Amino acid sequence: MTTISIKEELHFDRTSFDTLEEFQMYVLLKQNNQQFTEEQVALVKERIAEADLCEEPGLTWEQVKKALRTKNA
Repeated sequence: MTTISIKEELHFDRTSFDTLEEFQMYVLLKQNNQQFTEEQVALVKERIAEADLCEEPGLTWEQVKKALRTKNA
């Protein structure tokens, strides 16, 4: 685990991330003050509910990246 200290007050509502990419995306969205429409929020909630009901195990992000690399090779 690596700890990074930033003197600037960033007001993050999260302090733990699985990957550097996840942290970068979070920071980009916070910097852009990205606001989502009600339709976008509803769509994401619908997809989360659908995924929660799925009985089959999903793929890890690593498996998805590997499959894409193989497909594009």
